[in-house]
Amino acid sequence: MFKDEACGKQIAEIIALRPKLYSYKIADKEHKKCQGIKKNIAEKKISHEDNIRCLQTKVVQRRLMSKIQSDHHDLYTEEINKMALSADDGKRVILEEAIGHYSLFEKTII
Repeated sequence: MFKDEACGKQIAEIIALRPKLYSYKIADKEHKKCQGIKKNIAEKKISHEDNIRCLQTKVVQRRLMSKIQSDHHDLYTEEINKMALSADDGKRVILEEAIGHYSLFEKTII
């Protein structure tokens, strides 16, 4: 069973790069899911067009994020340059004859 994320509305376009990394448009609104990226960075600095560009060019896109870290009760801020968009799915392989998990194809290729 799948969750109805569009609340019954028609999705105009969807770009799914990896599991838990996708973007879709409903009319003129964009909805994005980027696991591991802060929500405000995903909303403000990643667009639906960035997802399309990443899928077409296969170029990894990175975004700068800030976080508050604690080490032995000392607080400090840290900036992280995280991989935000990548079309490379490390678990699935797409070949001309089939789509599947990488471990299935390793046995047949060797």
